Amino acid sequence: MMRSRLGIFVVFVLPAVVLAHESPIDHINRTLTFDVQAKHLRLGYRMNLTPRVAILQLRKMDRNRDGNISDNEQSGYFEAFARRLSSELVFEMNEKRLPVRVTDDVKLYPDLSNEYHFSVSLGCLMTGRHVIRFRDEFSRRYPGSVRLAAAAPRAGDSVVEIRKDVRRSQRHLDMIEVDLEITVLEN
Repeated sequence: MMRSRLGIFVVFVLPAVVLAHESPIDHINRTLTFDVQAKHLRLGYRMNLTPRVAILQLRKMDRNRDGNISDNEQSGYFEAFARRLSSELVFEMNEKRLPVRVTDDVKLYPDLSNEYHFSVSLGCLMTGRHVIRFRDEFSRRYPGSVRLAAAAPRAGDSVVEIRKDVRRSQRHLDMIEVDLEITVLEN
């Protein structure tokens, strides 16, 4: 009797417990910095990779599998990744999606961080306050902690305020959503 209970536990219960736990091994910690310059909402998206994710990234870069990563392989990988990431960063205003474009080359840091830069045009906004919802759909596949920052405004530029702290999406618990309040100043 005891053996059958142990057998049931090992066969049915133990695998369910193991599968229910999400491993933090591939979690990516992020720092998202928002600011407005010249009628563009800019996003600095810095990802701190775990050593395992960094090694997987290096393997993907080495397209010809020769064990060396050429400058072309590296730049091609980061350009493609930045385009893919930009498609998963959603900025919405009045339920309309705003186009996101990649603005700079990736910046690499010794702590295994990659920083990407994106921009959304605010050219059509009138003077006053506007709310833009930001959603990071990439965070659904690669969850982790997030730190939000609004850069200090420069003279004459609009102001970005993070209206609320980060919240997890109601549809997907790991996906990051945040409301940004933009104050457009008179020209």
